[in-house]
Amino acid sequence: MNHSSTRRWDAGRSRFRFRRHRTALALLAVTAAGLTTALATPASAAPGDPLGCAVGTIWISQGPSETNGVPTQLQKATVDAGGTTVFTAEGPANPIPYNAIGYRVGDGYLYGLRSDVGNQTVLARIGEAGSVDPLGAVTGLPGFADSNQYNQGTFGEGSSADTLFVRGSLGGTSLHAIDVDAATSTTVSLDSSVPNLSDIVFRDGAVWGFLGSTAYRMDPTTGAVSQFATGLGDLAGHDFGGQWVYGNGNIGLSSNAGRVFQVAIGDPSSTSPTFTLVTQGPAPAASRNDGTSCAGPDADLGITKSGPATYVAGEQVSYALTVTNDGPGASSGGIVTDTLPPSLTSPSTSTPGCSFSGQDLSCSFGALAVGATTDIAVTATAAASAVGPIANTASVLGNERDPNPANDTSTTTATPDPGLPVLAATKSVDPNGPVTAGSVLTYTVAVENTSDVDSTGTTLTDGAPDGTTYVAGSATLGGNPLADVGDASPFEAGGPINSPGAAAGVIEAGATATVTFAVTVDSPLPDGLTEVINQATVGADGIDPIPTNEVRNPLVTPGLSLTKVADLDEFAQAGDVVTYTFVAANTGDATLESVEITDPLPGLSDLACDVEAPTTLEPDGELTCTATYEVTEADVDAGSVDNEAEACGTVAGGPEVCDQAEVTVPGPAAAPPADDPGGVGSGELARTGSESRALVGLGLVLLALGGFVLAGRASLWRRVRTDG
Repeated sequence: MNHSSTRRWDAGRSRFRFRRHRTALALLAVTAAGLTTALATPASAAPGDPLGCAVGTIWISQGPSETNGVPTQLQKATVDAGGTTVFTAEGPANPIPYNAIGYRVGDGYLYGLRSDVGNQTVLARIGEAGSVDPLGAVTGLPGFADSNQYNQGTFGEGSSADTLFVRGSLGGTSLHAIDVDAATSTTVSLDSSVPNLSDIVFRDGAVWGFLGSTAYRMDPTTGAVSQFATGLGDLAGHDFGGQWVYGNGNIGLSSNAGRVFQVAIGDPSSTSPTFTLVTQGPAPAASRNDGTSCAGPDADLGITKSGPATYVAGEQVSYALTVTNDGPGASSGGIVTDTLPPSLTSPSTSTPGCSFSGQDLSCSFGALAVGATTDIAVTATAAASAVGPIANTASVLGNERDPNPANDTSTTTATPDPGLPVLAATKSVDPNGPVTAGSVLTYTVAVENTSDVDSTGTTLTDGAPDGTTYVAGSATLGGNPLADVGDASPFEAGGPINSPGAAAGVIEAGATATVTFAVTVDSPLPDGLTEVINQATVGADGIDPIPTNEVRNPLVTPGLSLTKVADLDEFAQAGDVVTYTFVAANTGDATLESVEITDPLPGLSDLACDVEAPTTLEPDGELTCTATYEVTEADVDAGSVDNEAEACGTVAGGPEVCDQAEVTVPGPAAAPPADDPGGVGSGELARTGSESRALVGLGLVLLALGGFVLAGRASLWRRVRTDG
């Protein structure tokens, strides 16, 4: 429905989005289905004859919106060998506007609805050169009283292949099925209202239409309507006046604003179909337009990719891609995609219609007759760090249905030039996470020879990182202990390594040399140090030094506190029950594992905790437990119940952290014996007044001291034990 003086756009310069698909699939644009006029139309075709479909073709009818589509021009899309798409007029424009077109496979004509004088709707047949043949009014098809019109049309498939389904620009709950031979229409009542979709297509037994990023599916038999959010943000805000189905099954969408999208629908008959944006690109803007297509014969497009058998890191590699049409039908074009691996850098191509976006190659190509080929050249540089085989796969997708998808991809693999060894060095650390002062870190360095050539003069340089101290005697090579160099690792200043059974400095082809050593994190932690970082370097004859990956351990400061309280200030007698509450709190910045509270007091009940212990405490986390104790006669005789609890936890790979808390529950003050009411024992002489006064004074002093001691013992005290 849009008319524009802009008639050309270059698919080769269009930008493609690759959303983790190895292939962007189809040729960019509504136009990709076109072939040259010479292939699409027999030379003997005359105006009004059936439209040729020797190859997949897309037609678009459009007219100026300001004149209500008058005149309407039929256009065909073709693609040249360089990927440039051209919209060409098919014959003269028609002075009476028509819309809602569809391609009828049975006779090769387009059918649509023409708006005659008085807004009368007439069935029209469109043939070669855009020739329009009015077939008269359609019985049973409602008319419009104003400038609204039927603007959405498509033929069905199978039993409905001769039925033109149409909808009006007002939207609503009606879908009209026109028998074009009988010129009669049956209205299908939809179970919910569908807006003006601007155009519709038929796919897998249903009528589909897109409006922005929403897709609608209408069942032409039951009238059931399903609405789907495609999740394709790039479609949002667009009206698609031209919609069609490519021979490959994808949906073409021509935005009135001047952009074309190709969308693949996965599992289209299900309750949850999927939608994938295959490609998009510029196209002529339009209004009062409609689109349709013929699929054309099947075309088996195959691709072969050739490249070098070997490569040298840092040097250029070249690839040749060839697409061949193995028939049985001609191809209207397609797209080649190829995502180069990271080990290939600075990719480029000089082939017309091809471009790179990062590592992604996209090539649009035009018509291919049966047996014809098109070639693509690609160059790249093998990365200096490239190791091992470099595999690269290219894919082709044509606009037509491909009867043989097995040849749609081709892979070539290059291996390192055997003239030099290729070493891959990796480093790991245990534990691989936060550590603290006193933690022991064990490093493992694996140096693999991935080539067919033994490495010689192979060395490893790897020492204790800042903030750590090498653990004497911890270095091994291939599991065998190595002698230290003074107080340092044998690799501190560089030392030879070898694969098992090989001479010093030799890593045999396909073999691996493995080194381990340990360090202890310094205590106290050095000021300003927040993590332990370590990286090793491997060298060998004839190659540049190879750094390993970095390994990092964040430094943390663990902390654990324990509080313990009793619910009694003092007990009165044997049989009293004391309830203790214990709270272990993670006061540091490291996660503590295996946190548990223990209390060795004989007769204490099992600890009941708010979570199953031992447990893990994140920073600021707490473990709360309770236990009960029944006072015994021995406690009465002793004058108090004294006990100490302990909480402990560990940092992964680090030391144990503990804290203790003690509580004393005193008993009642001792009373005089029942058989000595005067307070004088039967076996003792009475004290004199002065003696009594002296004893009383001494007793008061002792009582005061005892109270001070008891008060001190009732307070909590802590001790943090760290085992290095």
